[in-house]
Amino acid sequence: MSNPFKARFDAMAGQAFRGTGLADAATIQRGITAAIAMSEVYVDDGVQVFGADSNVPQIVTMIRLFKRFGILKPMRGDVIVVDPDGTPETFKIESITDEDSSSYLVIVVREA
Repeated sequence: MSNPFKARFDAMAGQAFRGTGLADAATIQRGITAAIAMSEVYVDDGVQVFGADSNVPQIVTMIRLFKRFGILKPMRGDVIVVDPDGTPETFKIESITDEDSSSYLVIVVREA
């Protein structure tokens, strides 16, 4: 990992954020492989993004996934279940918008 401080900080902050309700537990699964549990993810609803050739914003949901949970690089179609032990919400990954030494930021679509 190119920035070990960022990874340590994200791990410490994640615990605090989950304790205050700003982070959620989730799982991620690719195809029929076993789901990987993550004790913290950040879900951001109503994020405005702009296309490369458009000034018209699109409203999307983004989820930040942390590499420390041993996840594979996310791919389109991977399934994320937020709050799997409570009131689960299921999302499918559309694309990765950002990656750093600690995490991936993905755009998702809520599944019915």
